[in-house]
Amino acid sequence: MSPIVLSKPEPGEALDVYLPVSDQAVSAVLCRTDLVGVQRPVYYVSHALHGPELHYSRLEKIVYATAAKKLAPYFQGRAIHVLTDQPIGAVLRTASSSGRLVKWALMLTQYAIDYRSRLAIKGQALADFLVECTTREIQPPVKEDPEAAWWSLATDGSSSKKGVGGGVVITSLEGFKVYYALIYQFSPTNNEAEYEAFVNGLQCARDLGAEYIRAQTDSALVVGQVLGDYEVNGERLQAYRDLAIEKLNFFRAYTVCHVPRLDSADADILSKLAQDALGHMSKIARILVIPRHSIHRLPVPPIQPAEETWISDFMEYLQHDRLPNDPQRARKVKLMAPRFQVQDGRLYRRSYGGPLLRCLNSFEADLVMNELHSEMNKLHSDTCTRLPGVSW
Repeated sequence: MSPIVLSKPEPGEALDVYLPVSDQAVSAVLCRTDLVGVQRPVYYVSHALHGPELHYSRLEKIVYATAAKKLAPYFQGRAIHVLTDQPIGAVLRTASSSGRLVKWALMLTQYAIDYRSRLAIKGQALADFLVECTTREIQPPVKEDPEAAWWSLATDGSSSKKGVGGGVVITSLEGFKVYYALIYQFSPTNNEAEYEAFVNGLQCARDLGAEYIRAQTDSALVVGQVLGDYEVNGERLQAYRDLAIEKLNFFRAYTVCHVPRLDSADADILSKLAQDALGHMSKIARILVIPRHSIHRLPVPPIQPAEETWISDFMEYLQHDRLPNDPQRARKVKLMAPRFQVQDGRLYRRSYGGPLLRCLNSFEADLVMNELHSEMNKLHSDTCTRLPGVSW
């Protein structure tokens, strides 16, 4: 059998793309069809998945392989036929696709790509071989260490006309159980309630000192999306899935599994009692009030107040060519603008042959002056000097 030799494509010649995927690797093979109808490989690329990439759905992995940067030079100036058994074209044209799919779709719209069903094996055999070899190079997943301090976590959340609530049961290495009743001060959907119990349960376990966690829930959707077996639809569930993975990565190792509701009866009872018997719950469980959706994190307040008007006036004019509405201020800005410049989102004043002078608002100026006077007091000096490189 003759060895496989990469073929050179002709300018403007159409190419076929085969995209096999596995749980741990993706690959892509570009082929051209010669004059006698034989497919010749042109280029190939393979990638071992790591971290969050392992949780991509099968369809996301295929699109991820299609959007590989190394394929871009071969996509330019020619027709590309992507042969796959997945409905990539329909998904990429859907506005409700996940954020990463929309990002990849925008990257691929600049090329003349036609998505077709794969009818024959041909080049797919080579692509499958590549992804298989890539998978072999990946180290096998780490097995559970029987000597590790594994904690257990069971969660359940519910949302119905009767009310909303969640339950969390954490079991330590010694078998001691800690119960949490979650009180939602908002109205989540049932899937969001399950996610809220899951992510808050993970946070509680981490706060108690758990480093190895076995998490279980009766929500097949939560488990499937976290493990990457289910496709995530909607921005809110996508945010919840990303938050859950972020919480899981706090642990040194973790497992996530789906269990029947009977196997998580304690968490289920807690979620129900949190709605109906809150007064009695405080005697057997810790009450955890959730004021808002966990994905709606409070913005970090600014360390300093808004910049003074004169700074914003110069930045608006220098960056966007917009003058203030006040004619007197506009005249002043236009006259003095050549003395200033914006760099890295900050306003600086040009000095004569020296460094740029940083423009400070009143809050920043007070900090600088306080620090300056503090240092001066230590030196028992009454002389006030101006800091080099600072203007206010």
